Amino acid sequence: ANIVEHLDLIQYSDANSLDLKLVQLFYQIDEDDKRFRDSDYAKNESKQIELDKKNQEIIDSLYNKYKSYIGISMVGKKFNHVMWEVIQHSNLGMMEKYLPVILKAVQNNELNKTTFKMLIDRIYWQKYDFQIFGSQKGIRIADDKTRSEIIKKYGIE
Repeated sequence: ANIVEHLDLIQYSDANSLDLKLVQLFYQIDEDDKRFRDSDYAKNESKQIELDKKNQEIIDSLYNKYKSYIGISMVGKKFNHVMWEVIQHSNLGMMEKYLPVILKAVQNNELNKTTFKMLIDRIYWQKYDFQIFGSQKGIRIADDKTRSEIIKKYGIE
């Protein structure tokens, strides 16, 4: 299966004029991000946390190198969510650091706005125990006034 996937990545990179090494790296980050998340997470939580930390370090170094969100123009539509995904599964500090980067990526059509809404919800859930857009299961939604202020602040409906 790996050979087929590898060839697909080559074809995908060529067809979209993308940097193959960056696409391969994002494929691996994506795989590692969900390695233990969907299976028996409780049993493998420590392994997933290690992978998440590694992914966060890679994303930080890539951001420092490219000074922007690595989205559609750099890794195509199949992997434009990967940088966001790593940030979404990180800690509050990393989420807040990258929030403006994610917003700019959405504004520049490098990423869809649903991902930004999910990140906002995750941040507000961790900070205030409520969410704005309703993307997090079982977390109460903020009052209308708070919701309106946040939506206006970020210009995201």
